[in-house]
Amino acid sequence: MGSSDQHVLIMDTVNDVIGALGEGDNRGGSSSYNKLIYTVVPLLVIAIPLVLAFLYLRQKQHRIYAPRTFLNTLEDANREKTPKPAYGMFNWISAFVKLPDQFVLNHQTLDNYFFIRYFRMLTYICLVGTIITWVSLLRVNYNGGGGQSELDMFTFSNVSDPNKFYWHAGCAWVFLSFVMFVITRETLYYINLRQAYLTTPRNATRISTRVVLFTGVPEDMRHERWIKADFFGVKRVWLATDCTELESLVSTMNDTAISLEESEIKLSTIATKKHLKGEKHFADDPERAGTATQQWIAPKERPSKRIALVGRKQDAIDMYREQLKTTIPKVEALQKRHIKGYEKLLPAAFVEFETQRAAQLAYSDPFWRQPGKMEAACIGLASPNEIIWPNLAMGKPERWTRTIIANTIVVLLIVFWSVPVGLVGSLADIENLAQNFPPLGFVNKLPSSTKGAISGLLPTILISAILALVPIICRFIARRAGSITLAQVELRTQGWYFAFQVVQVFLITTFSSGASKVAKEIWDDPAQTPKLLADNLPTASTFYLSFFILQGIAVTASTIFQIVPFLIFNIVSPFLDTTPRRKFERFVTLTGLSWGDTYPKFTLFAVIAISYSCIAPLVLGFAMLGIYFLYLAFRYNVFYVLTMAVDTKGDAYGRALQHLSVGIYLAEICLIGLMTAQGGEGPAKLMLILLILTVIYQTYLNMILAPLTNTLSDELMAENEEEALAHANDQGATVPIDVDGDGVQPKQAGPYFENKTANAVAAHFKRGGLFAPFLFNGSKSKYPALRRQLWDAFPGQPAPEIPEETLKHAYHHPAITAKPPTLWIVRDELGVSAQEIKETKKVIEISDEGARFNEKGKIEWDEDDLRQAPIWKPRVEY
Repeated sequence: MGSSDQHVLIMDTVNDVIGALGEGDNRGGSSSYNKLIYTVVPLLVIAIPLVLAFLYLRQKQHRIYAPRTFLNTLEDANREKTPKPAYGMFNWISAFVKLPDQFVLNHQTLDNYFFIRYFRMLTYICLVGTIITWVSLLRVNYNGGGGQSELDMFTFSNVSDPNKFYWHAGCAWVFLSFVMFVITRETLYYINLRQAYLTTPRNATRISTRVVLFTGVPEDMRHERWIKADFFGVKRVWLATDCTELESLVSTMNDTAISLEESEIKLSTIATKKHLKGEKHFADDPERAGTATQQWIAPKERPSKRIALVGRKQDAIDMYREQLKTTIPKVEALQKRHIKGYEKLLPAAFVEFETQRAAQLAYSDPFWRQPGKMEAACIGLASPNEIIWPNLAMGKPERWTRTIIANTIVVLLIVFWSVPVGLVGSLADIENLAQNFPPLGFVNKLPSSTKGAISGLLPTILISAILALVPIICRFIARRAGSITLAQVELRTQGWYFAFQVVQVFLITTFSSGASKVAKEIWDDPAQTPKLLADNLPTASTFYLSFFILQGIAVTASTIFQIVPFLIFNIVSPFLDTTPRRKFERFVTLTGLSWGDTYPKFTLFAVIAISYSCIAPLVLGFAMLGIYFLYLAFRYNVFYVLTMAVDTKGDAYGRALQHLSVGIYLAEICLIGLMTAQGGEGPAKLMLILLILTVIYQTYLNMILAPLTNTLSDELMAENEEEALAHANDQGATVPIDVDGDGVQPKQAGPYFENKTANAVAAHFKRGGLFAPFLFNGSKSKYPALRRQLWDAFPGQPAPEIPEETLKHAYHHPAITAKPPTLWIVRDELGVSAQEIKETKKVIEISDEGARFNEKGKIEWDEDDLRQAPIWKPRVEY
């Protein structure tokens, strides 16, 4: 299990099972108070012990519940660490509440900050919506005279007089317009903050902000000289090479080294256990006198390895040493050939410019979007490990073709996923299935307890496993579709998985039939779409009331308790982590969120709440509480536990904002259908007008603002350069000088990169349409304040300097810069480890510092100073 999803395993399981097994359930009959009570009580029975366990254990197990407060392996302890809260079960709460969300922005990443801001924003939407709808609609619905009972009396279905639908239409105009306002406000804030954050000294001085990846480079252009001729101010060029053979060699080298390390540790373990058992060593045996290893371990006791299935055994340590003696020189020789460009060149190049502004101008130049030209694929890659290197070999036509095929596959996946889910769900009625399917007749002969487990527990487990595959499949398809970076994979997965969530977990749960049947009905008669939604949405309200109760209680408790990390560190790790390397890596590796499958789940919550806002207003109130509790849980985890798995520089948040509009459209379409079906033509026309205005407004919004999320403002970058130059002059330092007024040093003029590019980009950012006053240096913009806050905080400090020798290979394939790993074995008192170090050091670096055997023969290692571990390496972020 990957570290990025450990803390949300229970949430995934619950959500997926609800989405799958909820089809047709909880929709017939009245919305009962008893149903809610029967939902709340068992959940509290589960949640309360989890929360109490968390409050108690967080005092003792800091690695699980507060690693960001003490791990000194973080990139910069002063920047990334979170202040340690007070000791005690409840004393820490005060410090947690006082710590502002802004702390994450200043000390972590844009993605983590936007993630917790997303929950706060959703809570705010639901709170305002609750006030609006409860004040205006609950009384109207309750007195509607529709004959409904209990909680259904507060829904749209209890209103019999079509004239009263004007209340719902008016409320929808107010609330849905408010939601669109919040989306707009947050999009403007996102653009301004992204601009301010990415141009702070901390980011602007990083090499990644000056490097543009070009793909589809023609064969005759794959030379540093020709690439430099096309641009102003190019500093370095890295040409991508085909590293398939080198990757295989490096993988073999690493695997062999780790096998040697484990064999060395096994050798010391054997000697130590013999010593602890009081066994006599062979010092008095003339034939065994010599090294400490020979004195304690007989030849037949040494670790061995069989060459083939039927081959003879060989001494494992000697064999691995010999393999490394031949593999390491091969790797080093091939690495030199790649660095010199002697190997096959791929149609991709990394180009470093003198300034961030020059890189942005090159990246945004429309010339590189023309057919037949190399394409500016991405900018801001902090590490070569973020790149999917095999995909660099693809040309534009192949990538476009793969994208079309990928989208088609995902659509089919979404539509027909209910088929396997339905087959598994049929196990819930195993007795009838056995009667109708003779080969399963033996099931009826099983004990009732066994049949109960098959019909109850088995479908839940299988459906959870099946649905958990969806984001995995989406990521696989995204990689095969030609995505160049891990961020692109996550963003594609986010879009696809959100569509899956809306269709399979929301719409199909609302309907009593599967996706393929619903799709056929809509295909046969598209005009019936509003009526299909309208007929099914009101009757499913109880199910979603329970859904949000579950999110607010059980999922929040399981999220903050982190049951999977708890089990791994307390049960799994002692058995599996048998070497210092494994113990160290487990200890220092923080859990990270995967945006591709995290955002869609929570965006779905908001879509459901918005869709039901004027149909069943109670849903909004329950959603507000559920999302607020999730906000608190994830806020704690982001502050004290989590790290970043993939850096999208806030793009995942921008997409999530756009996805929220799906809830607006669903709410409008469903109200149109409901009102039309019950004779409310006037209110339906009002909703139709609102729908048209929503489409027009969002189209304009995306047309104006979407381009601003991909590039940075040239005008503002110029201001930053002037300020940096003035500051450097004050300090007696130097920075790249803009002598021509175009933001780059005039090395050599290329035929395709002129001042008109800068002018076009500047005009584009100045335009801004109706939103210009709220952008950048506009009269009502938040950008100046955000910029001051960031420049006065940690992001206002320059990035640490990276040695020139490291920068020379910054964007080579990781296999080109790979070094043989340092082996970390365990020190023993018998001299065995010291003897093995003496012999193995002739082949590869090895150390036994910081690891030892205790009095019981168990391996211990120094957790106090993690940076002293032989295998620790500072993380370099370009």
